[in-house]
Amino acid sequence: MATFPKEAYMNYVFYARNEDIAMLYPFESVYPSIETLQEEMKDYSFTWNKEMANGMEIIDVSIIVPLVFHSLYPLRAEFWNNPTLHFDDLDRFRGFWKAAAKPHFYKVVVTPQWIKRQVAYHAVVPFYITAADEDIDAFMMHSDYPVDERAKYAALYTIGTPLRFNWKTGEISQAYHFEKTPILN
Repeated sequence: MATFPKEAYMNYVFYARNEDIAMLYPFESVYPSIETLQEEMKDYSFTWNKEMANGMEIIDVSIIVPLVFHSLYPLRAEFWNNPTLHFDDLDRFRGFWKAAAKPHFYKVVVTPQWIKRQVAYHAVVPFYITAADEDIDAFMMHSDYPVDERAKYAALYTIGTPLRFNWKTGEISQAYHFEKTPILN
């Protein structure tokens, strides 16, 4: 069984084209520490191919969202049988943007995935903090979001206040302006 971290972080990465922010994207990965997140961002930026990404570049500052473990959520084999709803990047973006704007109203489902002998954690979808297990069951039952079939549990995390993070220098400060969704170019 995966051991979920008590505290973790999500990372929302800014992409820019010609110095104008073009997109803010919530990564799926959940990191057990800011240091791990910082190292992953450095590796990601090193391998980033601006030409393959239509001229977009990664900005040195991202938004990190603290997560606090709340409880385990049992997974069942029937969750993988007949997905009927496609859950894409835009769906994730919309949900996580709302969660960043009002973090104390949301919790997030985090799933484990084994890659060789290492466990990686993925932020799947935010739900209102008052959502019942039946609501999460319905999403897991019908969504095509991939879940490692070896997993016995997912975890529910509460969402903290987003922070501004310069992943090159390690500087952390308060994040502002999550009230309005940015226009995606």
